[in-house]
Amino acid sequence: MAHLKKIVIKSIPFDVLVEDGKEFIGYAFMIITTDLEQKLYIVSSLDENKNATFFSSGIIPRADCRTLAQLATLRLRETSRNLFSLQGLPLNLYQDVPSFFSSKLFFRVYFLKIPCVHRVIFEKNKDMIDRAHSSGRNVPVAWREVNALTFLPIDFINFDMLDPNSVLLDDGGKKIALGKLNCSLLKASGGKIMMMCKDPKIITVCSVKSHTSSSWTNGTCCYYYGWL
Repeated sequence: MAHLKKIVIKSIPFDVLVEDGKEFIGYAFMIITTDLEQKLYIVSSLDENKNATFFSSGIIPRADCRTLAQLATLRLRETSRNLFSLQGLPLNLYQDVPSFFSSKLFFRVYFLKIPCVHRVIFEKNKDMIDRAHSSGRNVPVAWREVNALTFLPIDFINFDMLDPNSVLLDDGGKKIALGKLNCSLLKASGGKIMMMCKDPKIITVCSVKSHTSSSWTNGTCCYYYGWL
């Protein structure tokens, strides 16, 4: 049974989730997609400095989330501006990566392959959520912190040569930095990413649907698991 635990690292308190006999300090998603020409990309969120973050997050306790997968899919929905609504999706492909804090603390990297993810849907969702906040809906920061996505061509990534100073080119030729944490997650994920790219049987089947709710997500569109 998964359970939360409080730890302190260099006088800073952290929440960790204990699951499968390991202590997890965070999680991330490597989302592989294709364009109309079947070129392969990794979809990543960008932080305020335009660095790739792969929808990563520390452990944020939630009363209604009892497992790492539940926490991760809910957080993915927030950081993607409701682009990915995958609650209930079996997250069977993952890799546990030791953190640079301690070899006994892990990040779990989940892997998905979703065909034809469209940046324009994210942009429309972002604009709708930002307008809802501006009109007085008081949208939580968690739903507003990511303002851009990037698409990183997999053909141009040499996973073995990655280091914290590595700079990748996105689909538009813009330079995208990684930083220490996200470099380590991407480098450790290289083998599994290439395996998924080569295996046409590995695919996450999602439908694109308009979302109806009484919250700030009303009218947004998302890749949704479970409506097929």
